[in-house]
Amino acid sequence: MFFIRKNLILTAFTILACYLFFAWFFRIYSLENIPVEKSEDKIKIQKGVTLSKLNTDEAINYLESLNNLPKYTNYKKDYLLAKLYEKKDNLNKAILIYEKLQDMNYPLKERVLFHFANLNAKQGNDLTAVRLFNKLLKEFPYSRSVPQTKYHLAQALIRLRLTNQGINTFKSLKNEFKETQFGIAANYYLGEYEYNKKNFGEAVQFFRAYLKESPDGRFRDEIADLFNKLKNEHNITLLPEDYSLLGDVFFLKKDYINATRYYKTSNQAEKYYNLGYSLYRIKENKEAFKYLKDFVYRFPKSENIRWALYYCNLCIPNYERYSFWENITKDFPELAYYTLYRLSELETNTLKKEKILKDLISKYPNTDFTLDAVWEIMWQKLKEKKYEESCETGNKYFYSNKNSKSETRAKIGFFLGKIAEINKDKTKAVKYYKDTEQNTAYKNLKAIVILYGDKKILTTIISMLAFQALLIKQV
Repeated sequence: MFFIRKNLILTAFTILACYLFFAWFFRIYSLENIPVEKSEDKIKIQKGVTLSKLNTDEAINYLESLNNLPKYTNYKKDYLLAKLYEKKDNLNKAILIYEKLQDMNYPLKERVLFHFANLNAKQGNDLTAVRLFNKLLKEFPYSRSVPQTKYHLAQALIRLRLTNQGINTFKSLKNEFKETQFGIAANYYLGEYEYNKKNFGEAVQFFRAYLKESPDGRFRDEIADLFNKLKNEHNITLLPEDYSLLGDVFFLKKDYINATRYYKTSNQAEKYYNLGYSLYRIKENKEAFKYLKDFVYRFPKSENIRWALYYCNLCIPNYERYSFWENITKDFPELAYYTLYRLSELETNTLKKEKILKDLISKYPNTDFTLDAVWEIMWQKLKEKKYEESCETGNKYFYSNKNSKSETRAKIGFFLGKIAEINKDKTKAVKYYKDTEQNTAYKNLKAIVILYGDKKILTTIISMLAFQALLIKQV
């Protein structure tokens, strides 16, 4: 019995000793062990941070002048200095500082290691960079910088001609972090590797995966060239999907001639909007209309539906537009809120136009174009100098759409505020401005007021012509 009790005591003592050891160890070495700083020391570093955003040289001179700081505060000062030297391309100085900081177990250690490794890579010290990148991955396996670290590690390994290790690292990166920009970019390196080995089928799969996720990415041009080489020099048959992806590359580059060529070759209906728009941009309006209209009828719920209709409208003569919108209204009643607005734009008779807009507002009070319709009525009243009617219309719907962040609501609020100012109702004017002051359109209009002065705005409200071009309309 005594023997058992003695063993229990020893076991308990051992557990306690282990606990105390690890408590001490993690207290000393944990990155969570942040020393308490005096407020005056924090203020000194904060001043350096503020200066760094305004003038790099001044910030460096200020930080270099700080002496006799506590260890942790000095650590933060040095890290900030290293970042500033890096910004100025004084990489040698930055490297020296990071080297001094690399073994200090404070927060930012992971960033210190990353920058230290990355700058060594930039300087051509790939062996050192590889050692440091591996150290970072070992010490911080769950850090958010792991994908970026693996990416740079793989590049450094390939530069050192440790190709198999580099490719394996890229494969690991792609498998573990395929949705990050680094996981996506890994596809390019893996594809290039397979291409050089003449494994063209595997290369195409990697290139395809890259363009699906990043048609406007850094390696898009290289991949487009390699796709063409695969087809023209190696007789590899590309799929319609591949031609669509190449179309996307040139579409995003605004090379609409090549985009048109590839989209036509792919002949994939889901790309008809891009194809139609590309044709419109190269002034092939008749053909553009055909593809855009086909897109509308095939994909009426697409996020591009309104744009497709808008460019359809631009591709046909003026005399065909009214009937076009009438037919769309009939065929797609769920889009009537939009088609009615477009019909109102074509109406030259003021009373008929107002009737169409009021019909839109009445039937569709909570759509993206309700406030646009309100604005058109309000604007017409302003042009006719019917300020009270204009205010009545604007005010009614301005407050019934409080949650709208549209630019149109900002325009309405802005002009209601200006009219209130003209009527010397400062309280009401301030209320309108406060309700719209966070909106971009309001800020643009406010800038014009500051630039030209209130008298200019008052004149513009009455004439209504010069200012109209400055107002952004939603499609």
